This record gives sequence, structure tokens and C-alpha cells, in this order.
Amino acid sequence: MMFHTILKHIEETTVAAGFAVPEGLLVTEPPAHAGGDVSVNAAMLIAKQAGANPRQIAEELAERLRADDRVAEVAIAGPGFLNLTLTDAYYSSLATSLTEKDIAQQLLLPEDERKKVSVEYVSANPSGPLHIGNARGGPLGEAISRVLAAKGHTVTREFYVNNIGGQANRFAASVLHFYASHFGRDCQFPEDGYQGEYVKELASKLAQEKGDEILQGDETTWVEAMRVAAIGEMVAGTKAVIERMGISFDLWFWENTLKEDGAITDCLALLETNQATITKDGAVWLKAGFQSDDRETVLVKSDLSTTYFTNDLAYHYDKLQKRGNDYAVCLLGADHSGHPPRMRAGMEAMGLQASQYRAVVYQYVQLKKDGKTLDMSKRTGKFVSAAEVLDEVPRDVFVYFMVSKANETHVDFDLQLAKDTSEKNPVYSIQYAHARIASLLTRAASMNLYPGKVAAELSDTEKRLIRQLSSFTSVVGEAAESYRINLICQYLQELAARYHQFYAQNRVVDADQQEFSESRLTLSQLTLSTIKQGLNLLNISAPDTLSRES
Repeated sequence: MMFHTILKHIEETTVAAGFAVPEGLLVTEPPAHAGGDVSVNAAMLIAKQAGANPRQIAEELAERLRADDRVAEVAIAGPGFLNLTLTDAYYSSLATSLTEKDIAQQLLLPEDERKKVSVEYVSANPSGPLHIGNARGGPLGEAISRVLAAKGHTVTREFYVNNIGGQANRFAASVLHFYASHFGRDCQFPEDGYQGEYVKELASKLAQEKGDEILQGDETTWVEAMRVAAIGEMVAGTKAVIERMGISFDLWFWENTLKEDGAITDCLALLETNQATITKDGAVWLKAGFQSDDRETVLVKSDLSTTYFTNDLAYHYDKLQKRGNDYAVCLLGADHSGHPPRMRAGMEAMGLQASQYRAVVYQYVQLKKDGKTLDMSKRTGKFVSAAEVLDEVPRDVFVYFMVSKANETHVDFDLQLAKDTSEKNPVYSIQYAHARIASLLTRAASMNLYPGKVAAELSDTEKRLIRQLSSFTSVVGEAAESYRINLICQYLQELAARYHQFYAQNRVVDADQQEFSESRLTLSQLTLSTIKQGLNLLNISAPDTLSRES
């Protein structure tokens, strides 16, 4: 809010001085040693486009800015940065305005900008337990869903179950091999099949629960019967783990329904009608040229089976055309980074807008235990399941570690740090700030002190806190546009740090200085509400009490 307001004022001042508003104009908070509350790069940008001296431009802009009653001082730094110090009255007014509207209401978009959105996440291949390496999509997708909902969009959370195709059949055949041995039957283990104890354990479980039921009838039906049974068990296990993460999907969409309902056939017919396909080498291909994609992509293989890409096109046609979503957000692991360009081309080929498909590609998780990074592979059975990690660390910590890094950055999940309950663990630092404020407000109320009018005179730490509080809505807005949830994490860490500094340098509860106490309690209440809202967007609790070990 504050930085946006100052930016608009700088733009108006630039135009009033006879200059065009330059591209790349930024209003930022300068380093503490530089002085000022905000720093502006306008003079250097204007000088570059006008071929003028940046300090002369800075002097002209500074003179105009000093006439604004919100500005206490303007200093010119370096080659022409404008460092503005704002008045206490402006800060007091800004803090007061933050108290006048509920934080959740401040986040909402105008009604005509709210959309219907599908968010698909996790969608892990059901050929084994959800392991820590690919579990990141759960917390990340849930946080994205919450942020979009907070902006006023209608969100459907979806899990796409890949229960047909080559991998599903290979997994089924792997389990069948061990299952059949319980009844003295010999079923060949498939080439490049799934290994690991979990496959044997699943086979034993099914043998105990179903007897030799899967081996009844013609041998050609065994793999299909096992596919249904084994994947059903894996999905049930995944659901249980996802619930432990605090996630509940609105829709579990099974891939086989696309085939059974004729959606795949309809999709292929639509592409053919749109003259988007060619046939060569016995296969059907999507033509090159859509969305500047110069590659042809196989839709139907020579054995007449459809590809994952074809089925995904049918799935997204269902999301967008049949169910009426305005756009679909799809979270994908980094090994699927080549999929989005093909999907955007497919959207255009089906007559949809490429922009309706919005991929969020994220790097995977590397688990560190005793200083060593563990290798993980579902195929070989070498992995640590998400359930095992959730057994060792609290859910809030698990979630925070998954969402706190940039999407394109690997998550180094350090078990030792995750178990640390001191402020070295960032999630506890944020939760501790919330708990400290909750306790403070309770103590103040016992002394008949409550949040009140924001004081006319404010300390530097109070103003730094107000600056941070005022930027929450813009940070959430940026996260909603870019799907970068780590921005909210960074914001909350900085807010907690600023509150701790504010608390250390200001006497918040003082019965002898009621006016200052009421003002500082108002800032405390605002911080409490902001932290709570921010943590809720991350799907993390905001406890009023928190015991910590040093």
C-alpha cells in the first residue's frame, strides 16, 4: 500500500516536471546506513532517456517532492538516488487506515476480476508411496489455492490419478509377480519393474485380504485386476498422507474415466476437425506450429494407445470447456518442464486460449540426514516416504520447509534443523512472534490497556514495522500473480524480525503512558492479525502459546 502510493506520487511528480514516466521505476526501502524511508531511482532513469545529468534531474525532482506534506526530507545519494524520509503524521495516518478494514477484505479483488480456477497438484504417479522427493507439490499447491481463494477466486483443488498406461501396468505386473508367489504361481517380473519392500508388502497385504481372487479367470485379466487393486491401495495411502499435511482435495480425477466417458476420443476428434493432426509412421501427431512450437508431438502411438499428453489434453478440455473454469493451474515437478509448451500448443489446437493453461514448475526435495543427502527412486525402492518425515517433524515445519524456497530452487530438507525448536528454525520464529503478541495483548487487557489511536510521534522501529505491515496486500497480490509462495514466507520472516526489534526498543505496555501503550498495542494487534492471515495462507497454524527449547 505505502510503496504503491509513493510510486504513484513519484510518477505524478515526474510528469509535472515535464518528463515521461520511465520504465523500470522502482520505490524500495534503502539499506539502514543509507538513511531515509524509501529510495527512488527515477532521476537516473529519466536522465538516461533524456541524455541529462542525473543529479540535476534529482535536484529538480527533490525540490518538487519537498513541497509534499507527507515528505519530511529528501536526500540525493550516489549517482542520483532520491531517499525520502516521510513524516510521522503520514505513518500515523497509514497505520490508522490499516486498522479500518479487515485484512481479508483488503486482499480481495474487485468482483469483476474474480475467476473460476482449477488448481491441480501432487498428482504423484500411484506406483508407490508418496516420497519426500516429490511431496513438495502438496504444500505448495495448497498454499497457491489458498492465496487464489483469498483474492476472491473460486478454486477447485484437484488430484489427477494416473491409473492407466505403461507405468501403471508395469507397477501392477511387479506386484502381481510377488502376489502370485503366495499361491505357488509364477508370474514373470516385468523388465524395468518396480522393486523395493513396499511392493512385496503390498503383495502380501492383497494376498491376505483377497486370497487368490486376482488369479481367478483368464491369465490375461490378472494384470488389469491387479492394476485396479494395487493402485487403489496406493491412492488410499496417498490420501492418508495428504490429510496429514492438512490438505483436502475437492476432486480426485481418475485418468481411466477419460477413456471410459469418451473424452479422449472426443478430444482427438476435435483436433482432427481443427486440422491440427497429421498421420505418419503409423501414429497420429499434433502438428507443429501452434504457440510457435516447432515440434510435432505424438497423440496416438502405432499400437493405437494414446499418450499421456493426449489424455492430459482431454483432462484440461474437461476442466476448461466442460466445467467452465476460466483457467487451470497445474503444478509440475522439474522433470516435466518440457510438458507446458506442448500443453499450450494443444490448448490452441483445441480452440482454447494458451493462457488458460498455467504451469508452476518446481524443483524437488533433497532430504538431508546427518549431513548426507539421501538418493531417492521409486523404481528401485530407494526413497524416504513423506509419511516417515511427518513422523519425525511437526506438520507446520514440514509445510513451511516445502514452501519457503523459490519454485526453481531445490529444497534441502535438513532433518536436524526441522527438529530444532529454537529461532534458528524460521517457522518457529514467526509463530513465536504471534504467541508473544497474543500473550502481550492478554497481559495489557488485564491492566485495562487496549489498542487505540496511533500516536502522532513514532520511533524508527515503529515506522519500520508500519512499512512492513503496509506491504502485505501487495506481497500477497504478487504471490497470486506469480505463484511464488516463498514471497509470503520471506515477508513473514521480516515482519517477525521487525516486531521483535520494535518490542525490544519500545515499552509496549506501560500504565503510566497510556497514549503510547494504546498506539503500540494497535501496531501489535495489526502485526498479530497479519501474521495469522499470512500463516493461514501457507496452511500453517498461528498458536497463541508456544513452548520452545533453546
